[in-house]
Amino acid sequence: MTSSGAYAIRPAVEQDSGAMLEIYRPYIERGFASFEEEVPDLEEFDKRRIHYQESAPWLVATFDERVIGYTYAAAHRGRPAYRWNRELSIYLDASFHGKGIGNALYFALLSVLKWQGYVNVLAGVALPNDPSERFHEKIGMTAIGTYHHIGYKFGTYCDVRWYELFIGDKEANPAPIRSLEGYWDLADWQLIAREALQKISL
Repeated sequence: MTSSGAYAIRPAVEQDSGAMLEIYRPYIERGFASFEEEVPDLEEFDKRRIHYQESAPWLVATFDERVIGYTYAAAHRGRPAYRWNRELSIYLDASFHGKGIGNALYFALLSVLKWQGYVNVLAGVALPNDPSERFHEKIGMTAIGTYHHIGYKFGTYCDVRWYELFIGDKEANPAPIRSLEGYWDLADWQLIAREALQKISL
């Protein structure tokens, strides 16, 4: 584990799933950042973590070993030609907003995805959500279009604005995606984690 003060960023493990689920809960029950309507049980949530970690990072940020946020990269559509793309998600404990945790997590996530050979990342933002839009624009993502009236939750329709960021060479033929097996012990990851932690406001 690499840390700066009491903060750390590392791959998620089974023991983190309960804390991550509690961070995720208000996004389902009180907000539009997730279009889920019912909070999944712990077993289902951990199955998702295991599934996504088979092909891409799922990372947690901790403070004094307490999970305060997490991020992961899911497949964007299922056809083989889409396999060099990833769709980003990030969720933070509300008491840690505004401290650079999101920037640190996304920096680490994008760095690993780039190492793996992914070319394009995407993120959807349910509107209105000015803070999330600014956040994604700040890390260099570009708004590319809006799905109108695409999600219905809490008795109202929501628009979703989509963002993209090319992290690979879109002019070259893409290489096979690298596996993460053994990656977390490499010096590459240790350097990325240290650089990510520098983005947190202590």
